[in-house]
Amino acid sequence: MVPALAKSARTGHPRFCYGKEKPVESPGHSELSPQAVSVYVKAASDFNEAAEVGLNSLTFHELAHETHFGEELTRQYPVTEYLSWPREQGTSSAGKGMSQAVGAPYDCSILGGCQ
Repeated sequence: MVPALAKSARTGHPRFCYGKEKPVESPGHSELSPQAVSVYVKAASDFNEAAEVGLNSLTFHELAHETHFGEELTRQYPVTEYLSWPREQGTSSAGKGMSQAVGAPYDCSILGGCQ
C-alpha cells in the first residue's frame, strides 16, 4: 500500500490518507516499497522541508514501532484493517524523541501528527 497525500479536514495541511478514508491492505506490515518511501520524500517537500526530513521522520517512526513503547501501543490499539491514530501519533511522538536524541530532523505533521 502506498499512502496517498490529501489535505487535512481539520488543518488544511497535507497529510497521508489513512484511517477510515483508506483501509490498510495488510495489517501488521509497513510495506515500505520504494514508491512509499518516495511519498514521504514528496510530503517533506509539500511541507517545505528537505527530503532528509521525510526520510528521517519515516525511519524513526518505523523504528519507534519496534520499541517497548511502540509494542505497548499496539497492544492497546491493535492492528486492524484501519490504522489507529492514537497508536500512530504515539509512535510519531516516540520517533521524534529518538530523532532529537541523535540530532536528526523530524516533522510530526508529515506522519499525521504527534501526541
